[in-house]
Amino acid sequence: MQPPQIKPTVLEKERLYPNVALDLSVVNLN
Repeated sequence: MQPPQIKPTVLEKERLYPNVALDLSVVNLN
C-alpha cells in the first residue's frame, strides 16, 4: 500500500475520477 498523498497527481486523479478529470484540471488551472 502506498502512503496517502496531500495532492494526488493528474494521473492518479484520472484513475480515481476519470469522469471528472477534466473538471479537476480546470479547477486546478483556476
